Amino acid sequence: MEDMHGAGASFDITTPEGTFDTEFYCIVDVLSWFTTIDEVRSLFGPEELVRNITLESQILSGAEENSLQFSNVEAGSEVVKKITECVPPDTLTMSDYTAQSLTHSQVVVGKVKVFASVGEDVFLENSVDYEIDYYKGIITLIEPDFTAGTATPGSAVLPTFDTEFYCEIDVTKIIEVHYEYYTVFVKGTDYTINYMLGRIARKYNGDIESGDLVYIDYKITQLADDALIRLSIDMTHEWILIEVGSSYSGSSDKKLRYAEANLAVARIAKSVLSKVINEGLAGSPNIHNISNNLKRIEESFRVDGMQFLQSFVTYGVSSGGQVQQNAIFA
Repeated sequence: MEDMHGAGASFDITTPEGTFDTEFYCIVDVLSWFTTIDEVRSLFGPEELVRNITLESQILSGAEENSLQFSNVEAGSEVVKKITECVPPDTLTMSDYTAQSLTHSQVVVGKVKVFASVGEDVFLENSVDYEIDYYKGIITLIEPDFTAGTATPGSAVLPTFDTEFYCEIDVTKIIEVHYEYYTVFVKGTDYTINYMLGRIARKYNGDIESGDLVYIDYKITQLADDALIRLSIDMTHEWILIEVGSSYSGSSDKKLRYAEANLAVARIAKSVLSKVINEGLAGSPNIHNISNNLKRIEESFRVDGMQFLQSFVTYGVSSGGQVQQNAIFA
């Protein structure tokens, strides 16, 4: 029987050809890793940072296809939009501490001006006079420091014999909101996209005008899937057993666990870096930062992993903290 390592490992067992047995009993040993897939995945931190692309700008003209910064786009993850000015500006009747919705949601950050009345007499300050939820397009007055508005009677409580009574007065203010918002386009109606190649184009009969500047949010497909993580752990596990001896197989020693987890992450970072470069991402203006980030991750986790392994195998460590590891892992 061959040995199996780690979660998800399996192989088929069949009876020899020509036998009459249809059922038989056997013992299968699954040799566990020191670490787990979830543990390694949690250590590999840059996945979401690398995957999420926001507000990538593209000018779409004619029927010409534009190349996105990245290929291998996650299907359905894209949001294609352009900035549109709200004309005329919204005029809202507000009460203190009450929230009202603007005509449009997805308001552009930094593109909002609020005035205390129609005609732009008094400019209100964000986070002082009002707050705004840019995504939902909701504005709320807070401690507004401008001339009081119109008072209207609210509910009143009238005593039977007293000549004085108390009533609630609602004070309202009219504000004028100038802002820009994102118009979101529809796939298949306004644009087409090739997810694998990372290419996008406008459609003639859609709402994207030729020459429009659009902004695109999207995700790259997962760079480190479970198959890559499983393979990295298995390769690292085999390498560690070669270095420390097969007698440690199945050990629960925490140092072996931490060594395997860190060295597996180093392998993953190296594999992802190769994937980033080889699968159409090399043209990205962010490739330099992404590559440097992955290289730092690879080196940092490699050093940490080898240091955990020093209790079992002697490795040289330079004065700068760089582990002089065996070439078999390099």
